[in-house]
Amino acid sequence: LGNEDLKPETSLNKEIGLAFSGANGTNATLTLFHNDYKNKIQSGTTQVGTVALANGRTARLFQWENIPDAEVAGVEGSFARDLREDLRLSLNGTYMITSKQKLHFDGGTNSATGVSYDAIDVEVPLSLVPRYTINASLDWQVTDALTLIPSLTHYGKISATTVSATTGYAATSTEAVDPYTIANLGVTYDFTDDLRLTGGVTNLLDKQVLRSGDGAQTYNEPGRAVYVGLTARF
Repeated sequence: LGNEDLKPETSLNKEIGLAFSGANGTNATLTLFHNDYKNKIQSGTTQVGTVALANGRTARLFQWENIPDAEVAGVEGSFARDLREDLRLSLNGTYMITSKQKLHFDGGTNSATGVSYDAIDVEVPLSLVPRYTINASLDWQVTDALTLIPSLTHYGKISATTVSATTGYAATSTEAVDPYTIANLGVTYDFTDDLRLTGGVTNLLDKQVLRSGDGAQTYNEPGRAVYVGLTARF
């Protein structure tokens, strides 16, 4: 639900980076970043009501809220190099040093279970962000017109919050999402200098990551998908 009492979100963002260019099309970057948030707008963890669904079940309602303090810090890097005239390697990655928020929960009683709980202040993950992410791709110029682009994305462990949206703490499921890898294949074909066909397959091996419980497993990884596009310049 919306919240007319929301305050504007503000942040102080700091970063410092290095960039390098060398022979054989070599390019590399390294960046450190640190962001402090005040009144960050995020979905609340305190239930504000319920609504009946068409299937006879009842859904819990939550509201957008301001998080007084939150912090994100990490390092990003990239590297690209021509392996030969028709083959180029590209890598990039992000490592999260910290991603956390400070929350306050009022005491109360769970209306569904009758369990009472005390007011607490806790630090929990800011959002479901992998500990690290690595992307790798190859651009293979098969012919003057045809390019194949196989790629991989590897996600590190995604930690679960220790706070339950039902009671305010003691989450019923604190399971993390284990590291996993997604493979993709892209292709481009230039009919002319001004007409290009693009296409490919994402999640080529149809890796399954399914929603389960209240922990970090709160999303479904999209399955295998095919895409195609045509670009004309004039």
